[in-house]
Amino acid sequence: MAGRNAGVSAWLGAATLVAAAGWPLSAMAQEQPAQPAQSLAERLRALKVMDASGDPAAALMHTDATIAEAEADPATIAEDLLYARAARAGALFWLRRHDEALAILREVDAALVAAGGPPTTDWSQLINNIGSVLSTQGKLEEAMAFKQRALVMTRALAGEQSMEYASVLYGIALVEYRQGDFLAALPKVEQALEIARRAADANGEAKDQVAIYWLSLSALRSQAGDQTASIAAGRGAALYAEANLPANHRVTMAALHQLGVALIDAGLFGQAEPVLQRALAMRLATHPADDPDLAMSYHAIGFALSGSGRYADAYEYYTKAAEIFSANPDSGNPGAIATSLGQIAYVLRQQGRSDEALAMWRRAVDTARRVSPTPEHRDVALAEANLAAVLVDQGQLAEARPLSEHALAALRRVTLPENPHRVRASVNYGHLLLAEGKPAEALAAAKEGTSAARTMLLDRATPRADRFRLSEQYRSAFVDLARIAFAAGDQAAAFDALQMANLGDLSTAFSALSARGAATTPEQSAALEHYLQLTAEATRLRKTLSSAVGSGDAAAIELANAKVVTADEQLRAADADLSLVMPAFRRTAMVEPLPLAQLQARLSPGRTVLVYAEGTGNAAVMAVTRDRVASSVLAGNSQSLHREIEAVRASIEQGVASSGAASFNRQAAHRLYRTLVPDALRPLVEPAARLDILAGGAIASVPFAALVTEPPNGDDTNRAALAETAWLIRRSEIAVPLTINAIAAPPARPGASKGFTGIGAPSLAGPPGNADAGPATLRAAVRTASLGKSPALDLPDLPRAEGELRAMAAELPAPHRLLLGAEATEARLRATPLGDAAVIAFATHGLVGGYSRSLTEPALVLTPARDGSEEDGLLTASEVAQMQLSADWIILSACDTSAGDGGGGPVYSGLAQAFFAAGARAMLLSHWRVRDDIAARLTVDTIRHVRAGMGRAAALRRAQLALIDDTATPGAAHPATWAPLIVIE
Repeated sequence: MAGRNAGVSAWLGAATLVAAAGWPLSAMAQEQPAQPAQSLAERLRALKVMDASGDPAAALMHTDATIAEAEADPATIAEDLLYARAARAGALFWLRRHDEALAILREVDAALVAAGGPPTTDWSQLINNIGSVLSTQGKLEEAMAFKQRALVMTRALAGEQSMEYASVLYGIALVEYRQGDFLAALPKVEQALEIARRAADANGEAKDQVAIYWLSLSALRSQAGDQTASIAAGRGAALYAEANLPANHRVTMAALHQLGVALIDAGLFGQAEPVLQRALAMRLATHPADDPDLAMSYHAIGFALSGSGRYADAYEYYTKAAEIFSANPDSGNPGAIATSLGQIAYVLRQQGRSDEALAMWRRAVDTARRVSPTPEHRDVALAEANLAAVLVDQGQLAEARPLSEHALAALRRVTLPENPHRVRASVNYGHLLLAEGKPAEALAAAKEGTSAARTMLLDRATPRADRFRLSEQYRSAFVDLARIAFAAGDQAAAFDALQMANLGDLSTAFSALSARGAATTPEQSAALEHYLQLTAEATRLRKTLSSAVGSGDAAAIELANAKVVTADEQLRAADADLSLVMPAFRRTAMVEPLPLAQLQARLSPGRTVLVYAEGTGNAAVMAVTRDRVASSVLAGNSQSLHREIEAVRASIEQGVASSGAASFNRQAAHRLYRTLVPDALRPLVEPAARLDILAGGAIASVPFAALVTEPPNGDDTNRAALAETAWLIRRSEIAVPLTINAIAAPPARPGASKGFTGIGAPSLAGPPGNADAGPATLRAAVRTASLGKSPALDLPDLPRAEGELRAMAAELPAPHRLLLGAEATEARLRATPLGDAAVIAFATHGLVGGYSRSLTEPALVLTPARDGSEEDGLLTASEVAQMQLSADWIILSACDTSAGDGGGGPVYSGLAQAFFAAGARAMLLSHWRVRDDIAARLTVDTIRHVRAGMGRAAALRRAQLALIDDTATPGAAHPATWAPLIVIE
């Protein structure tokens, strides 16, 4: 299958840093409008402190007019005229007329040298700017020489705490970044930002530089693999720029764009799209229609939309980007045109427009061949590999074979074995062999092509952030490997591949959280910082090795590879040290996929495991029992599957909004059941007393309990008809495993922890509620754009939450701790010893990441501080990860607690990951917004059944069935009411 071009978001991030941060402005770079009373000499000198980045075209016109007037005045001072010309070079730089800018700057520098005057801060800044232009042109060694010359002069003139020094320091970091040494660049940018913020706070000047340094820090952190820190820096830059720079400032646009790219890199496509749309709107208002910055915005939005499955919308944006790239080729990235065309082809394919997709991929190949320096170039190989994959799917094997062979051979020359593009091309070649009737050869080729990827994902020396991103890039390749293994009759290989395709959700909990926030002692902080430094170095060395492979320099390859080997050894040692002082780090490490035979040997009769994995084109599934295995590729493509899932989820949402009074689309739920449980699997699924369902992506959001196993009868609005429906939960108890290994492990013994801790019923905006009054309250709220106050202050009280927690306590053995109402604060929670509680429950509101512009991760709502402290009443996922727990069970009686870090994020990637990282053994979570009265009933009844001796999943099933059959509770038979909760264990 042809796949999405991996690494596009990384390209966007790098482009943001380079394009937005190439020209360190003068230390006084705030636009100073000329006053009518100013003399010509004053206006000429004012050009030195003019900010040309906001509107460079206007700045150039103003500069040219002032210079022309000054040249005609014999009283003009020569040095003032020189610096005015340097200001003109600044405007030319921002207009991308780099050669003209450099020529002027060199002339001014030579004139100043010839004049023999003393060094000045203006002169040092001019030298710095020469280095910046050279850096932009890729002349890095010469650029560094000018930067170092400027640094020496600036240190002597202005000192190391000056804005001028920060500017030069930042310029050196930018050169190092372009040289691939972002480990050296990162602390320099951090230092420059710290200096610039202090100076700007003190005198109100050069605030554009603060934003530039901040957004560049975001891009660098992304390149170093720290996505959480990258998002935080990007958000800081965007908020600072919007608050401190003029409307529609270029730096504000760049900061917003970088924040969007950081969110894309973290997989938070839903959060990224509105941020990128705002940057685009500003650029449309100020840029020419063919400006390359617009193309970058269009392309980034297209990537976010396609990541969220909105292919029709993505198509429009990719098309606009391709038109601009075609009209204005980027000399620094000529492959941008072919990349955009490939993305268009990808979304066309996802829309089922196969013929148009094929034509577009042909065009991408032709374009790549035309703009690339050689036929063996990486961009050509990628385009050919994608075209070959589509031709194989359409049965055009004779045309596909030479393309596939040439692409794979080229990628083998210029990339490492674990390169996602090379892995993808190798699996595509396996599909070609399979289509030619050679299943054994196909499987061998696909296994060989994915072996390096498998090793890297499972190697503890692979930095966790890299592993998380790579698992997403490799996912489709492993799904296709499973499909080839199905055809070859190798179920063991298929089972291994599906487990590899599911890496990256719950099993990578630690990497998705704020690692630094999880370190709570000096020993942990030191071990973590050492690990993160080695992580950044290992990532940099791998990029160096990739570049060496691409150049074909044998000596450079050998040297780079030796350094990677040494770095990996150091990283494994640091990993072991960190695991000793931070147990959560070890608990959330990758685990080897479990062999199929081992799983079967441990399964009890009546238990069936379903493993789903979705690639770029379609999804695969296996059903495993103690003595049988069945497998299948799901019917249709990813888009048709997503439509079916969305139809069921939309019907659920209507039920939520109406408290169960709306109809439920049972036909859609039945169609989805038949799609997700194909004929080949039903003999293993339908008799099962228990189903363990491991899935990622959109399938993880499916409420399996509410799927309909038989054609429904009666009216979808009729309570009796709903109650009598053949829900899957009537046949089987259902649970989500943390990993396949957790299924196969011996039953966990109860921990040493005892007792119950309940937290919730926070005191929020409304008065203390009456549990018997009014309609049921939902434990969530609509999103807000609030920036200046805690989102918790906008939420209603939950009248039944206190009674729910007290009822749980009554069902569980002592000791009991309850933090309720005004006591349910962050401070009280931190002071409460949670490590000795066997069951911990939160009954409150749950917020997904992106609920407000200032909330970047999921959170549970507590009582906000009203004493002037900074506590916002939000227990975020990264704060949860800092806890030290040994609870047998965590119950989150709140809305959307199975949701990911935000729109487009993996299901279970937020609060669930955080609690498992902190030490939880099992969890009860919600798939959607839950009624206050229903949450209380389901959780308490489930606990009661567990106390009576049932397993957790069986206990939840009993509580759900009782609710379905309850004729006294309004809306109880609607799945929106009875099916929101799921057990993870």
